[in-house]
Amino acid sequence: MNEELESELKKLRPVQPSPALVSRIERALADGGTSGSKVIRPERFRVNWLGLGLGLAAAATFLILARIDFRPTEKTK
Repeated sequence: MNEELESELKKLRPVQPSPALVSRIERALADGGTSGSKVIRPERFRVNWLGLGLGLAAAATFLILARIDFRPTEKTK
């Protein structure tokens, strides 16, 4: 069964494009400079300053709290 399918798949060939399609592609390539202004470009990457500031503040708070030793020292016992 697999050999039959493989032989059929090997016989498959792509269909030649129609002359109308080829001529449309040639015309589109020739007029390529005029359609360049119609491209929709996404906005540039903008930094969310509020989110960045809050994230940095949270990271700084975490680092400060991580450095604090909550165990009492020998002097305070």
